[in-house]
Amino acid sequence: MPKVDLKKIKTGDLQIRHTPKVCFLAWKDKKAVTMLTTMHEPKLINTGKLNRRTREIVEKPNVVISYNNNMGGVDLMDQSLSVYHIIYKTIKWYHKLYFHLIDIAIFNAYVIYNQLHPEKKIRHLQFRHSIVTEILQLHHHQIPQVKQSVRHVDNPIKSSKTHYPAKGSKRRCTVCYSSHIRKKTTCMCEECDVPLCFAPCFKKYHCRRSD
Repeated sequence: MPKVDLKKIKTGDLQIRHTPKVCFLAWKDKKAVTMLTTMHEPKLINTGKLNRRTREIVEKPNVVISYNNNMGGVDLMDQSLSVYHIIYKTIKWYHKLYFHLIDIAIFNAYVIYNQLHPEKKIRHLQFRHSIVTEILQLHHHQIPQVKQSVRHVDNPIKSSKTHYPAKGSKRRCTVCYSSHIRKKTTCMCEECDVPLCFAPCFKKYHCRRSD
């Protein structure tokens, strides 16, 4: 992005920087606005309105006018996706991007469906439910039936040996895993060679009694 001192731009001023394919503009109305375009030749257009204070004709860049005229669909999509979106907690940025693209694809399909079937329009949530239902009906026979089993932590054998926490490689905490919690730790019991969170799992593991 070109370096432009937005603080020095006066109200109504327009600054332009461009390459053969991309054009950058900075314009100030109430606040400074910056935009990139690949399809416009930036220029100021008479809006037909008058400034209430100066009574001068208000002019805006054609890029800003084009954006204002076509931004409704983007705002509507963002509003809908904020209510119904795929919930997936992850620290990987590309996972978030992947699921956001799926959300956009579902919303676009929903808009197209209602345009093709104006006589039986449905709500966004109903459309998502119908997608899930059809996927389950199509693939439910492919899901193997697995008996649920409760995982138990092996109880340590009581001995006269002393158990001290030590630092090891990052592994899954045994006690957390038994409670179906995905948590890794570098703390471990040196004597048992078992990965355990320092607190409270280390104490829980060694104080557990045999049933």
